[in-house]
Amino acid sequence: MVAIIPFDRMRFLGSIIRRFPQFSYVVTLITWSVLNAQSLAQQQGAGTDAPLDVIYLRNGHSFKGVILQEEEDTVHFRQVVRLPGKPTFALDVVFFRNEIAAIERTSPENRSAWLRKLDKLDPRGEKDRVRRRQLALEKEESNDGRVFWKYRDRWFTLVADLSNEELVRRVIVRLQDMFEAMHEYLGTRQTSPRTLIIRLFRSKEFYQLSLKERNLSVVNPAVYLPERSEILVLAEWERLAEEYSKLRVKHDMQLRELERYEKQIRQHYHGQPSRAILEKINSLRSQLQRFDKENEAILDRQVQPLLQLCYHEAFHAYLDIYLFAGEAKSVPRWLNEGLAQIFETAIVETGEIRIGHVDTERLKQVQQLLRKKELPTLAELLQSESRHFLANHRFEDYISNRYFVASWALTYFLLFGVHIREGDIGNASTPQRIIQLLEKLAAESDRVKVLETWTGRPLPELEKEYRDFFSRLRPDGTLKPVSASLDDNARKK
Repeated sequence: MVAIIPFDRMRFLGSIIRRFPQFSYVVTLITWSVLNAQSLAQQQGAGTDAPLDVIYLRNGHSFKGVILQEEEDTVHFRQVVRLPGKPTFALDVVFFRNEIAAIERTSPENRSAWLRKLDKLDPRGEKDRVRRRQLALEKEESNDGRVFWKYRDRWFTLVADLSNEELVRRVIVRLQDMFEAMHEYLGTRQTSPRTLIIRLFRSKEFYQLSLKERNLSVVNPAVYLPERSEILVLAEWERLAEEYSKLRVKHDMQLRELERYEKQIRQHYHGQPSRAILEKINSLRSQLQRFDKENEAILDRQVQPLLQLCYHEAFHAYLDIYLFAGEAKSVPRWLNEGLAQIFETAIVETGEIRIGHVDTERLKQVQQLLRKKELPTLAELLQSESRHFLANHRFEDYISNRYFVASWALTYFLLFGVHIREGDIGNASTPQRIIQLLEKLAAESDRVKVLETWTGRPLPELEKEYRDFFSRLRPDGTLKPVSASLDDNARKK
């Protein structure tokens, strides 16, 4: 989400501030109350983002962002906030010189890089809509009346067994962004002549039939088949997309009716209709446009689980095809699954990927398993096999869930938790260190030795620190005091 006040309005606000100095302070208070998590979020992103300008106010508050323009009595500033797991938020504000205590300036190169990045943001989704319309899809119809959409991209070929074209276009655009961002973040170690095929299925019946044809029997809603370079995904979201499309068509018709009505009114009144009539028309138009935006946001939220399935399997495919072509099987399954879970919830925007925020649902599961003393030990996880991650019936589904959760927990701990000091907030490991960890674990059969060398701790000490870390980890990425750990609470009981 991006909230940006256009520069011409900033000039208007500047004139108001000059006349009413208290206005600047009100803007500061409002901004601070809405974005009170700014400091935490920017500390979490500090490991990967270029430095920003920082404005320190006399009232004790500080704001990170980009200086747009400096005048004798004011500073025009674009505040930048990256909350954990949320899209970038930008807000243009004007500060009076007499309320500024100090300014910490970044380099002109960093400032230009940030401005280019912020210019790529798409707060209203307009760029996305243009991209979706421009996709060259091929449409085919089978003998039984099923509609197939095909699209060939630099990274994949998508075949969608979905009747809703809008949903297909949304998924394609998001997958394009994900692959480009993974390429930018992780690079490529190897290239492969293989073409990745992504297949979307509208129903469980067709999905299970496709699995059966490939001699697979799993209940996972998505799977990557490395021997075929193929991703299969169950996408049961057609009804929602159809309802959205019908509503959008209805609203478009209503908007056109309003335009015709306004034209008739202007002709009837010889171009001078009453102000009340025009205000009513504009109010109806704004209401319809607002409904469209709200429905668009609802659809995006509802489709997110499907996109996360796609992102998860896309990471498996990228690791197999572009990072460890021919040797991906040597990467431990727990790390492969752990990284895929981290990347499935990544924030992808402006051509980059942001990881490292806490997945609150997985954190909740880890802490529940800790309380029940059912979280797999590090030794168990390091010895786990592929079968632990394939669910077939109730008991194995439970085991699968435990190992999936544990793989996310250990991977998150290694990348973002193990290196932090007491009271600090973990910064994401660099892409180079992620690749380094993958390479070491893929090359060395003694995974315990690799982890002990990587962390500088013997396994028993690492186990204790790992469990303590998750018993104290909060959803915002900070740690509770030692006395508040789950182990301590358990001892009190």
